[in-house]
Amino acid sequence: MLVVVASPGNLADYSLQPFDAGRAATTVREALGGVACDILACDFPGAVGPPTLDAICERLTANVYTILHIVAHGGTIARTGETVLYLASEANEVDPVPAGDLDILGDLGMTAMDMGALLDDEELFPDEMLSEVARRLGFGPTF
Repeated sequence: MLVVVASPGNLADYSLQPFDAGRAATTVREALGGVACDILACDFPGAVGPPTLDAICERLTANVYTILHIVAHGGTIARTGETVLYLASEANEVDPVPAGDLDILGDLGMTAMDMGALLDDEELFPDEMLSEVARRLGFGPTF
């Protein structure tokens, strides 16, 4: 399991409340009991790196994780409507990272609105969501 805890130093510049990243990381680690985890966090004993997008990519490329758990602020940029995660930079300042483009499959016939509705369906498990995406894109039942 990879745990990312980001509470950069300048959250107030983005009208966001800072939180105790060390306490959040400790709480997650305690809740996991004996489950092994790597933690990306600033100024946390035993952390394997900072909570940056580059560090996340490096860890996901170098290791096999079954779960990625992120503790960070998120939001929507008002002027663009873009969804972002507020991770940290190497200097532990806010690094707004786009959370994804829901219209990524728009050219194949699945609109951002359709994708958003599917992702918001709390009744579906992740494998059921993938199966539904595959079905809507024409991949047949064997997927």
